[in-house]
Amino acid sequence: MTAPPPPPQDPYSYPGGHPGGQPPRQGAQIFSIIAIICGVLAILILPIIFGPIGIALALVARSKHEPLWKVALGVAIAGTVLGFLLGAIVLSNN
Repeated sequence: MTAPPPPPQDPYSYPGGHPGGQPPRQGAQIFSIIAIICGVLAILILPIIFGPIGIALALVARSKHEPLWKVALGVAIAGTVLGFLLGAIVLSNN
């Protein structure tokens, strides 16, 4: 009687863990988080300042391959547009 064959190796596993020898960084999404905060602030105050800062930080997050960069970019753009619209509405009512 022969021994059973070894189980098939997972094609996505690497010997020794993550490629490059280092585990993937968890929670290193600081640029995305700050971009989201800037996008929300752009709705409420100074969209001309916080909007472009949020968009720039979202693009930095993209270059650093942060998982939330798309959300950050969407929130920053939407915050900028909504901030300008809200400002125009408030100014037109005065």
